[in-house]
Amino acid sequence: MWQEARKQEKKIRGLMVDYKKRAERRREFYEKIKLDPAQFVRAYGRPCKINLDPAVAYAAESPQSMMPWQGQEDNMIDRFDVRAHLDYMPQTKIVAPPTLSKREEEERSINYERYRIIVENECAGLILLILMNSYIQPVRFIFVHQSINSTCLLPDIDPFDKSVMQYIWHPKPIVCEPSASIVYIDKMGKLQLNRSEISNKNNHFDCFYRLIKRSGDNDVTLSQEVKFLRPVYIPSDYVNVKCFADQRLLYDIVLHNVDFKTVQENKEILNENDKCLSVLIFGLDSVSRLAAERKLPKTMNLIKSSMDINFKGYTSIAAITYPNLMASLTGKTAYSNELPKLNPRKEFTDKYPFIWKNFSQKGYVTMFSEDFPEISMFNYMQKGFKDSPVDHYLRPYYIAREKLHPVQSNLDQVFMFLEDKDIKMKKYSSLCYKSRPKHAIHIDHYKNFVSTYKGYRKFGLSWLTEIGHDYMNFLEHADDDIEQMIQYFYNEGLFKNTIFILFGDHGPRTDEIRNTAIGRIEERMPLLSIIIPEQIKNKYPHIHTNLQDNENKLTSPFDLHETFVDILNENFTLSEKVMTRPYPRG
Repeated sequence: MWQEARKQEKKIRGLMVDYKKRAERRREFYEKIKLDPAQFVRAYGRPCKINLDPAVAYAAESPQSMMPWQGQEDNMIDRFDVRAHLDYMPQTKIVAPPTLSKREEEERSINYERYRIIVENECAGLILLILMNSYIQPVRFIFVHQSINSTCLLPDIDPFDKSVMQYIWHPKPIVCEPSASIVYIDKMGKLQLNRSEISNKNNHFDCFYRLIKRSGDNDVTLSQEVKFLRPVYIPSDYVNVKCFADQRLLYDIVLHNVDFKTVQENKEILNENDKCLSVLIFGLDSVSRLAAERKLPKTMNLIKSSMDINFKGYTSIAAITYPNLMASLTGKTAYSNELPKLNPRKEFTDKYPFIWKNFSQKGYVTMFSEDFPEISMFNYMQKGFKDSPVDHYLRPYYIAREKLHPVQSNLDQVFMFLEDKDIKMKKYSSLCYKSRPKHAIHIDHYKNFVSTYKGYRKFGLSWLTEIGHDYMNFLEHADDDIEQMIQYFYNEGLFKNTIFILFGDHGPRTDEIRNTAIGRIEERMPLLSIIIPEQIKNKYPHIHTNLQDNENKLTSPFDLHETFVDILNENFTLSEKVMTRPYPRG
């Protein structure tokens, strides 16, 4: 694997060197020819008669048929002369640049140094993005089933088959900025100073916060700065904090929060019990069951040790995220007449019958978070939501991060591509935000939401995209954090009246693993694991038995939606099998 990584590194560097040399030769050529274009005009010709007949030729060259060329009376031409098509090019005068004062020269030099690195990085980003986009284009295949009447058999595949293991390697640990956070938000939603960290720096700090407010799905607004010294409750799910020492900015960060007070003021949240179960969903973009076995071994072993269910026949219904999630969340087929008629590119998707609306009406607090706003499932090539779709909506947090730190956000994807090729271009990983891995920050928000509403009915969907969407091998960085999150829920009693679902939308779509037979299969067979509370297993043993029976059967996102509907309607009794036609989807 090391040799393959080195080979890819040499290939990328070769492309970059070739591009640089071509640019240098092009620049040298244009420098040589950078002259007045009029100097390159050349006209060649010889005198001749316009007609063999002397009378006709004389008539054509008579003074009545001639005209001065470019106003020159001593240079007469006729209408057939090619010089009539040449434009008049006046002589240009070279104007000397204005003389700058010493102060103006110093300001120009300072501005150059100020923006030089940004310009160079942006330029390098454009070059590398071209290379990156040409490299990670999805592999596309067309398959024809030889016998559509044959029995569907679930493939029994070894996740560690040698045909796919050639594409599997272990990335280096994520290295983030070593400095600890100067501020943090505690479990009660209060913004506090990290006194121990401040005392270590031996500086006097002035810290200010600005509340972040959602302004549509693609923008945010910030309130006026407020200085704080003591713990203060943040009445928002997102806040920007800046700290200064001797009027010098030392700390600038966007923090997430769970503003439970505002939600409880606006709606009544009921308690959960063994009939009204909470639903917690943690999604992983582009993760198949086989990829989870390879890259999330601790997480999968924890689920297996609890005798919970890993569905081997769970199958996607489309190649991308949106149709699969729409089937799970609405029970409808995306882009069809089953949904309210609207143009997603021009109209908001608030009208769609998302299942979280039904849970909210039954006294549930709802949450939806997604970590990669550029390709989020309801905003990529779509208009998104007009109003916040749930009680706690994390998209404005990521929009604020991009708005306040645009250079880092734009270049992170380029550096991730290079990290995947084991090319180190900067000191700290692009998988970090400040001093922490991005995925860990996302998981922390999910844990805070669940623990804040302990004992209350809740429907929470957290979707982790960036770490595994384009680079399958980076997924193993999240294994410890996901395993610890599930273990935390167990230890804190948060699974007592809760159904927990860990699932994906489809398998890897952009990696070279799709060039293998196993890769083509797992691209259509995403991860799905369900954890059932022990008391539900004991009170309704048929539920766990049915799930075990379906573990090796073909299932789809429509089945997942029917599971949500059963939980919503408290339908846990044993029912007869449906044998009428047409068969239901789930």
